[in-house]
Amino acid sequence: MPTWLIVLLPLPVVIYFVLVVIYYLYSRNNMPAPLDAATCYFESIVVLSFGTTREKKMLAGNEYLARIVCKFCHYARNRHRLAPTRFPMPILVVQEEVANAIKELYNSRSPTVDYTIKSRSQSNAYVGSLEVLLSAIEQYRRLSVDKVLIIVHPAMYIRINMLARELGLENFEVLVISEVYDPESDQVWTRYPILFWALEPLKYLVDSLRAR
Repeated sequence: MPTWLIVLLPLPVVIYFVLVVIYYLYSRNNMPAPLDAATCYFESIVVLSFGTTREKKMLAGNEYLARIVCKFCHYARNRHRLAPTRFPMPILVVQEEVANAIKELYNSRSPTVDYTIKSRSQSNAYVGSLEVLLSAIEQYRRLSVDKVLIIVHPAMYIRINMLARELGLENFEVLVISEVYDPESDQVWTRYPILFWALEPLKYLVDSLRAR
């Protein structure tokens, strides 16, 4: 094998590694500011899960997402009691693992999940972020919902923000949780941060092309 070919063979890997680092730094530098659940109001909340397991265990990331959702719903309920016409309860559109975590954590005190998005297709394939957002936006357009809060894992922020805009969602904000990973997840890339960040630029490219 020629020497020049040996030198060039690792070049794509090096380029992609540099891209991952740039993407990571850009994401870190552009995280949205935290939102105060006590003061902000949204007509609907959509939550994308982080990790899944066939054993139906509640994973750490999904537990954290569930707690954040319930915190926002607690304040929304208080506003609704004081002024039900002005502040109707937000419509909850939640991916399956987070919906299950909400029920498990809060039982009869859990907020009402209006729409649960299944995480697996009829062929048992895991449903991606694009499909989850498409399902949520379909519900919003049917109900004429305007102001939307999207709650996601921070490593997904840049991609989800891009997808929401590509799909025509206009009046929305993205809330990120603390960065939690879970070694018990069936999805290898949601077990460790290095794996997730290594794949995220590729997911961004693929989802961007599919959304157009």
